[in-house]
Amino acid sequence: MLVLLLLLSGCADRASTGVRFDVRKTPLPRTATSLSVAGGLLLAGGTVWTLSADGPAPAPPPPWGRREEAIVVAADFSGDGAVDFAVLDGGDASVWADGRRVARWPLPEPAKSAAAIDADGDGRMDLYTGHLWRNLGGTRFRDVTVEAGCAVALPEGVRVADFDRDGCQDMVTVDLVDGATRFQGTRDGVFRRVPLQKDGRPIHVDVGDADGDGWTDVLLAGSNHLVVWHNDAGKGFVPRAVTEGAERAAFADVDGDGRVDIVAARATSVSVLLGPSFTSAGGTWPGDTEAPLLVADLTGDGRPDVLKGTTLLVNRR
Repeated sequence: MLVLLLLLSGCADRASTGVRFDVRKTPLPRTATSLSVAGGLLLAGGTVWTLSADGPAPAPPPPWGRREEAIVVAADFSGDGAVDFAVLDGGDASVWADGRRVARWPLPEPAKSAAAIDADGDGRMDLYTGHLWRNLGGTRFRDVTVEAGCAVALPEGVRVADFDRDGCQDMVTVDLVDGATRFQGTRDGVFRRVPLQKDGRPIHVDVGDADGDGWTDVLLAGSNHLVVWHNDAGKGFVPRAVTEGAERAAFADVDGDGRVDIVAARATSVSVLLGPSFTSAGGTWPGDTEAPLLVADLTGDGRPDVLKGTTLLVNRR
């Protein structure tokens, strides 16, 4: 009974490891399929929320309407220095700039994830949904997937980084057919496809410097597997399985010691694995079932908080 009361009050103290969260419920929509932060706003599906010390609060409705199950990607698609929004809603894609729709086109299939990437190095942000949509000037986008060599059937997740430091943006995608795939970018906008991991059916991906060597590593989670792929100075990746499994996971310095940790989420719980050895911080915290995961500073205090669906874990380290 005491443990239950502690969880409900948000007093889940882990002072011995420097990890402590207050648990709060938020008014976010349960049907939101994605979570992200852009321009001081929280994007939960196609809904927009302001952020404060108290957590997310409703913002005025966005110009595209309240589309809870939409996927929204924030980037400067128009090239004017301001944040624009690509909204993927079912089989429809649109780009919104300065409160108005400036581009719209049909998708071959509804997107499950998406990312902005300057795939050809022309300074314009393209859009990747499993298809690569080349930005032809902010108001027109063209499908160049075949010639770019980066087709993926409904990726569950995608992350963008320059893994080999050649000045070209690369991608890592995860999907239920091919598992995890690295796409190595080139200066002409054509990608070299390199399989990364198929075992364990990874469905969630994050990137970050897991070992502090300055090279961007890859974190894969899914089917209760958790693997860190260490970047070997741009020459390839070396896998390291983590003892605790997870359905979703993210890199972050949760305890503030300057080293990257892992936030691991399962069906209804969240735990923290402390870097660099990624050992358990002890204990678990609640999270929504089958909900997206976001780790970011959501309360303005400079500490990474955890949002699992509608459950907010406020970092009190």
